[in-house]
Amino acid sequence: MTYLYRFIWIFFAFWGAGIAHAQTDPEPQIVQLPSSVTTGNPTLDVIHFEWYPAQHLGADGKAPAIIALHSLGGDFDVPRGFARYFARRGIGAAVVELPYHFHRAQLGVDPASRYLSADSNLAAQTWKQAYSDVSSVLTWLEAQPSVDKNRLGATGISLGAVTIHGVMGQDPRLKAAVTFVGGGDFPYIFKHSAITRFSPRRGYKITDDDIAILHQIDPLAFASNNLPRRVLMIQGARDLIIPPRASHELWKALGRPPIRWLDTGHFGIGLILSEAHSVSYSFLQNAWNDAEQHGNDASRLRPPKIYAPVVKAGVLSGLDSNLTPAITVQVASIGTRPDHLAWVHADVGLTGRGFYAGIAATLNSFVDIGYGRRLGGDKFRPYVGTQLAF
Repeated sequence: MTYLYRFIWIFFAFWGAGIAHAQTDPEPQIVQLPSSVTTGNPTLDVIHFEWYPAQHLGADGKAPAIIALHSLGGDFDVPRGFARYFARRGIGAAVVELPYHFHRAQLGVDPASRYLSADSNLAAQTWKQAYSDVSSVLTWLEAQPSVDKNRLGATGISLGAVTIHGVMGQDPRLKAAVTFVGGGDFPYIFKHSAITRFSPRRGYKITDDDIAILHQIDPLAFASNNLPRRVLMIQGARDLIIPPRASHELWKALGRPPIRWLDTGHFGIGLILSEAHSVSYSFLQNAWNDAEQHGNDASRLRPPKIYAPVVKAGVLSGLDSNLTPAITVQVASIGTRPDHLAWVHADVGLTGRGFYAGIAATLNSFVDIGYGRRLGGDKFRPYVGTQLAF
């Protein structure tokens, strides 16, 4: 399941062209640190990260810095894209490899089998190491003469987003962040995430003992500590990996910080990485400035606008055929339902019988009813789409 998850992330990131970078960018510094939470495995217990120094400094010779984190089993070029974007604009960035990934990968070990393990003690150890490693990198950043230690931030996607929420609740040095498709409430995520529900290792139940152990590492457990800090949450309303309820629960526990719901699944952010870079940069700059002016009062911060197209795959019934495979792009929306999906939307797509366009209403996350016409068709016809949004 994780390999499919990783493939989809890489495919959508490539499609979104968000990881392109200028050839003149300087090479990053490769840094290794010992992990403070050890497993006894020498490969796993070394933190690896790439440091992209800010390409210009402030009048005091210092610049802000962020930590950029990747998704579960994801493409390392995605956080690298954030790092290069920020470094060019005067903000240093450390791209950190989380446990069980890249240089820290273990032969034959699926990262999901550790972060979402049926053994809650193993999951707890994995998350504690991830949180601790990010704090260790923060300590390294504070020691750099060119880094403004009062302006430290982070950005992360999926696993990286959840990790950031966990760290922010425990480490007061991380005062601002932008997270994409993250969440809290680990018992709920462990039960309802598509990764665990469709995993061949699925089949365990969350006991009361498991809940107690997971509570030790759940971002919900630390949310009250994170209230004064500034975080922008960007979530997918059709997310099957981090269910919307889990994101909503964390948002409430954090005191309802700025949030944007996209009418997409878990992978939709991969289509708009360039916009995600600019939104993250703008929000973090505003958050740092706001913190200097207003202290713990973050009420003035507002979520910036961000839009992602909705790409769906499944089957259509209608449009001159009883049933045909289809890929649909939801190109424009009218109105927003309480569950953050569009009430009505314009669609263009490709079916087994050719291209089509139509107007459709959303019944739920998986079913639309519409009225459209196939290219070359004789007239407009009704259709029903049963599709999964990426």
